[in-house]
Amino acid sequence: MRKIVSWVGLLALVAGACDAGVTTDAEPRGASTDPPQPPITTPITTPISTELAAEPRAGTAAGSTPASTTPTTTTPTTSTTTSTSTSTSTSSTTTTTAPAVRSVGTAGDSLLLGMIPPLQRALERSGYDFRAQWFTGFLAPERGEYWAEVVADLPDVLIVFFAPWELSALNRGDLDLVDPTWPDRYVREFVEPLVAPLRSGDTEVIWIGLPPARDPVESAQYEFLNAIWRGVVENEPRMTWLDGAPLLAGPNGRYVEVDDTVSPPVRLFQTDGRHLCPEGGRRMTSGLLALLEDRFGVEVDPSWTESDWADNSAAYDFDKCPPP
Repeated sequence: MRKIVSWVGLLALVAGACDAGVTTDAEPRGASTDPPQPPITTPITTPISTELAAEPRAGTAAGSTPASTTPTTTTPTTSTTTSTSTSTSTSSTTTTTAPAVRSVGTAGDSLLLGMIPPLQRALERSGYDFRAQWFTGFLAPERGEYWAEVVADLPDVLIVFFAPWELSALNRGDLDLVDPTWPDRYVREFVEPLVAPLRSGDTEVIWIGLPPARDPVESAQYEFLNAIWRGVVENEPRMTWLDGAPLLAGPNGRYVEVDDTVSPPVRLFQTDGRHLCPEGGRRMTSGLLALLEDRFGVEVDPSWTESDWADNSAAYDFDKCPPP
């Protein structure tokens, strides 16, 4: 596992930086520890994902094209892959043939929700089967039920992307974070049992790393979780790590809610500082599709960026996505 500072030490470091004059317009600490009630309370199924592509909302655009959506990836240790990524890690010279991909699925929470409309539109328009499932994390009481829905009908490629509920469980004390060995226990008792069923099939997994959040404490915790999860991915031959930060972060690698480096400026995150607006979803999806094409030969109709998926009120809270 990668060496990481303690969760408690991390909070102290960030709190010290804030006390020293680092300012943020984040929500109060108490308001950000518990995620909002999810927009859906059952696993996302095909009918619900179909609903996300319906009922366009007039007057909303996906936004401008960013300067780069090149993903940073860590590939499994059992193959060598030619990649468009800025950073790829391998430990083997064995070359394998990419499997034919017919279906792509997702497992995630409200963080992933902003990616579902563009990803679904791009894949289904190009003839791929798409399925989406609700998954709130390894510590959620419902994790077994949700994960059972995921593994019951595994796609050829599974996309994993979640955070708010996992972070909430950690911050409310579901694990003893003072114990410096808690990351090992977390992986052993909570992550490993859910990852294990994936090893028996042919499903490839792309695990998306968390991008920065507005709250500096939350961003630091995201980086902490990224280090733990990436350590898991690097030990699994059918898993690939996609670094989400470069797809949304500003030039200095920090949180950017509105990208004003393009004209006109575009909003990436909702005003809660955590969830995606349509342009943020588009950028994340573009980076993911680049990896799918590079690693698995998935090709999509480029016209997906021009369709009306960005008008979907089931996936985006437009009151929290005002014009920049």
